[in-house]
Amino acid sequence: RLLNSGELVLPYPYLPQVVTARPEHFARISTIVFQSPYHYRQDSLGLERVVFLFPVLTNIRVAFFDRLLGEKDNRYQEPHPLAPSPELSWPALSRLEEIYFSPCARLSAPAPLVAISTLMQRCSQLKKLVYRHKYPGRKSPDSFSPAALVEAVVPVKHTLLHLEMYCSSAKIPSFPIQTLVTFQLREFALLKTLVIDEEFFCQHWLSDSYSDSCLVDILPAGVSSLTVRLHDKYKAVPDIVR
Repeated sequence: RLLNSGELVLPYPYLPQVVTARPEHFARISTIVFQSPYHYRQDSLGLERVVFLFPVLTNIRVAFFDRLLGEKDNRYQEPHPLAPSPELSWPALSRLEEIYFSPCARLSAPAPLVAISTLMQRCSQLKKLVYRHKYPGRKSPDSFSPAALVEAVVPVKHTLLHLEMYCSSAKIPSFPIQTLVTFQLREFALLKTLVIDEEFFCQHWLSDSYSDSCLVDILPAGVSSLTVRLHDKYKAVPDIVR
């Protein structure tokens, strides 16, 4: 909560004392939701205010990052430069099996793919990843790149079984061709389930030529369950037929 002075009020005035007094009460928690974390940097997921929880949340297997808005109040002034994201020292990261970014709603700032990439490097057992982007390009066309998202999650390509990447708005702008998902997705050799937005990969949105295929070039060989989310123009249908 932001005061008129620009200072943040700690939103959990009593929880730190509870954690210190009864750490064993948190040992069996397996799922946590970080709802609307206060962040705006590309290299941070905004968990600085809940770092006191990490030593006791050792058995988390599922983590939700709900509503990553990425907005910063103009009145807020950093008291000092922030240290590297505190979540990187969370012992549970190496045992996380599912992570959800749902949604990441960045209206004007770039998506926090730097923070996600760094986080993925510490998730050595991740099996499922869901990323839902909301309102891409509405105010800043360069705020999100599907190819950059794939690059950010490459560190978990040897463990990931289930991957979902899509936008939560049906009528979204066409991404520039250089930002579309490429053959790098084929590196996810263990992937069994893929859910993907057609505009993340389909070059036919940018051209009326159907001489080249898109989906077959990027699809990992081991995928046995495929969902392609189609939009109003159904540009990807010919490629799906292929």
